[in-house]
Amino acid sequence: MRKSRSLIVCILLIASVFLLQLAGPTLAMNGDNISQWNSVTEDTSDHFSVDICIDKGREVEFVVSSNLSYTWIWLVNEEEIKESEGTSSNLSYVFEEYGIYNVSAVGKGENESAECASWNVTVSLVIGKENDLTEIEGFENYTFSLSKRPKRIVSLAPSCTETLFAIGAGESVVGVTSFCNYPPEVVNKVNNGEIEVIGGYSTPDIDKITHLNPDIIVAAHNPGIGDVISSLVESGYNVIDLHSTDIEDIIDEIRFMGKVLKCRDNATNLVNELENRLERVKEKVGPLEEEERPRVFYTCGNFWTPGNDTFINDVISAAGGKNIAANYGSGYFQISPVDLTEENPQVIICPSESTREQILTDNQLCTLNAVKYGRIYVINGDIICRPSARIVDAVETVYGYLDMLIKPTMCYPTLQYNAQRTGDVPGKGPVTSSLLWQSPNETHGCIQAGPVVHDGKMYVETWYSGMGGEDSGETNALFCLDVDSGEIVWMNEAVFGASTAAISDGRLFIGTMNGNITSVNTANGEILWSKKIEANPSWYGVASSPLVFNEMIYVLSFSDGTLHAFSFDGTEQWNFSTGGQIFCYSSPSAYGDKIFFAGNDDGQHALYCVNLSSHEEVWKFTTETEIRGSPTIWTEEGMVFFTTRYMYTKEYGIYAVNITSGEEIWHKKHKSSWASPALSNGKLFIGGSSADTTFYCYNAKNGSLIWENKEMGGAIDSSPVVADGKVYFGTSEVDGTVYALDATSGLILWNYTLYTPLGFGGGYNVASHPAITNCTLFIGVDNIGVLAFRDSVFWEGEVAVTKNTTVNVTAHNSGESYGINQTTALGALDAAAEAGRFNYTVSDEWYASWGSLTVDSIAGKKNDPVTWDGWLYWVNYPDDPMPMVGVNLYEVKDGDVVTFYYGGMSTTPDNAPMVLKIHVHVQSPVL
Repeated sequence: MRKSRSLIVCILLIASVFLLQLAGPTLAMNGDNISQWNSVTEDTSDHFSVDICIDKGREVEFVVSSNLSYTWIWLVNEEEIKESEGTSSNLSYVFEEYGIYNVSAVGKGENESAECASWNVTVSLVIGKENDLTEIEGFENYTFSLSKRPKRIVSLAPSCTETLFAIGAGESVVGVTSFCNYPPEVVNKVNNGEIEVIGGYSTPDIDKITHLNPDIIVAAHNPGIGDVISSLVESGYNVIDLHSTDIEDIIDEIRFMGKVLKCRDNATNLVNELENRLERVKEKVGPLEEEERPRVFYTCGNFWTPGNDTFINDVISAAGGKNIAANYGSGYFQISPVDLTEENPQVIICPSESTREQILTDNQLCTLNAVKYGRIYVINGDIICRPSARIVDAVETVYGYLDMLIKPTMCYPTLQYNAQRTGDVPGKGPVTSSLLWQSPNETHGCIQAGPVVHDGKMYVETWYSGMGGEDSGETNALFCLDVDSGEIVWMNEAVFGASTAAISDGRLFIGTMNGNITSVNTANGEILWSKKIEANPSWYGVASSPLVFNEMIYVLSFSDGTLHAFSFDGTEQWNFSTGGQIFCYSSPSAYGDKIFFAGNDDGQHALYCVNLSSHEEVWKFTTETEIRGSPTIWTEEGMVFFTTRYMYTKEYGIYAVNITSGEEIWHKKHKSSWASPALSNGKLFIGGSSADTTFYCYNAKNGSLIWENKEMGGAIDSSPVVADGKVYFGTSEVDGTVYALDATSGLILWNYTLYTPLGFGGGYNVASHPAITNCTLFIGVDNIGVLAFRDSVFWEGEVAVTKNTTVNVTAHNSGESYGINQTTALGALDAAAEAGRFNYTVSDEWYASWGSLTVDSIAGKKNDPVTWDGWLYWVNYPDDPMPMVGVNLYEVKDGDVVTFYYGGMSTTPDNAPMVLKIHVHVQSPVL
């Protein structure tokens, strides 16, 4: 329970017993004198009761003695506990659970005679100060006890209902509120008449509650129904009140209810899982300094917000953020637009689209960073507003919103960017078809894998080289390329195929054409381990793209529809086989404690949902044709999307399914390709096959068509990604094309077509899945290699800097931290990096001599110590002269344009390969 609660003092009456001095009646058995004693009544009583507390049991000592020697066997509820020999024997037993117990001591003599002493013990669980009802005036001394497991439970809050079902007590629930809608089993039971609705959260009906004759009533802390609670207690009903102010409280209450309702094992397993998931987020957040935490505003609507001493505040903190309302008070209150403007949150989170629209249309808030840079996120209010086990889902979701602000790294670690396979990428992509580079001849084989990017390197594997290419040196291999130049850093010819890799912890995990899942050192390409999972690799091998999730690697083998789970050291921990053949490119996705993947049970295709802890099937959604691509998960709305193969005679299309129950939410006819859908801002993006070369945008909630673009001309086997309101993908046709569409209208923003020359043996098909990071788009093309697109002006925008305000920057070479004026050129760069979600580093090599900090990388592009090319800056180019002081010393004025550009001393912003333009607005502090 809560840290402030005191436990019931359990007095353990363990007596020192001297058998020769025992007083009291004896039992005459077969002529022998048998005496028994217990430490609770301190006499021969064979019926007595024991009170225990929540967190530890009650120890009782039992003693039996005789004037003859016996072999004594002690049993508790017929389970043998102890054996000893002599004229006497004792047993110290701790009653951990409440209930009815029979304790007996059976003595067996050498002549096979037997004597017996027994005790019947009623153990009652006393619930007192653990119950938050005692914090309400008039209930300070409220206690009640249980001696048998409650069989009839009434819940007075949705959070309580979720907890009851999560720990396995759902079968005992007979009454809930009208707001109790999770898990879906609750709704089904209400509809079937198995559970009665007893009113609303704030309007429970006493008559309906008492009519259900509950053994126990579970409430969330709600002073508004104090009169109802008082009436129920006065009528003799047992009431538990749960009151959580942080995540630790919620977890403690799950433990508490597990003990109260005799669901201890279920509750313990659930708590362990929740704590493990929280620890993983904690490790990702790391030891953030207060100023490093993104500023977050959560609103329920109309500027109502949670302050200190609320579990939502704790969710924001656990996810790595700083709740701006925490400084204004405790509990829930309204914050003024003026205060909100002064705090200038970087991220705003709200529980509904209507609240989001309210913020977007409020003229007072248009200058907020969160509004200007599109960081207003909608989270399912039921997840974040209920103190139940799903609060950890909320932490993981909020962390996802903050991740790029916490760690603005050059990273695109897996197929479609994340474990939910959304393809929703932070930051910006190119706004023009400006080609940065094409990879070398060795890479010009077939590429159906997508590139992945980490720490300035891009990884992709090729296969079937020479199928039409005319370049010399084409090689089947896994390639590591430099993201800025496309040059080969290393290549491993033992690893090749069509699988998109996943990167974690300096290791790359990838499927190969020989049927293996392989781990490679990202630094040098050395194979760390390789395990055969595909006994019948055909010509595909393992084309499934591995998923790294919760420090495990998951991948599918297509011939038997099996999900394999490996640890990082290459040990297969478990697998789940559906038995039949599935689409070779299909890959798994995951969220929370569930993983989703395609399966085939004796010809019956289905999307499977498996619990990651128990490895057991949660549900499966059957389909008439095979599942394509990878499932896409909408965590906020609890939905999973996937497509099935187009076959004229069978049911096919795109499906939306409830993530918890597996029930269909909507279904649309869709002639699907190999690709997976992308999900961004409530919209689902997906292209068609060669039978329908249209690109579609659907409303993810209901499947209604928002727009379509029929200008593509080829199959869209490329799984799209979305960045900054633009959708990127390629078409798989002879003259393959890379497209960028406006995500709002579907209009083509730019395209880049690869025209195949006459007599060429193959096409320039684009079936690769794009990757976007640091304003650069990477995509593979058959017989071409990898193309990288990046605008020379890779970011341009407005930033607001404030007078008399400092920001902290840390020199990466020394680790020293410096406070610099926000109204400097470096302060403007810092604001632009936040707006554009790119990173930068500074060096203090010249600080001791000149007081100057130098910029030595932006968006991963580092200064070159060999050529001396590096980052320069110019204010108001070309009208004003180039500044001759360090970036931390130049004070900007309102209306200045600060340009950072890469090159040597002869380079200008006009001919630089990489340019950043910052339009500065200098503002006065808000008083």
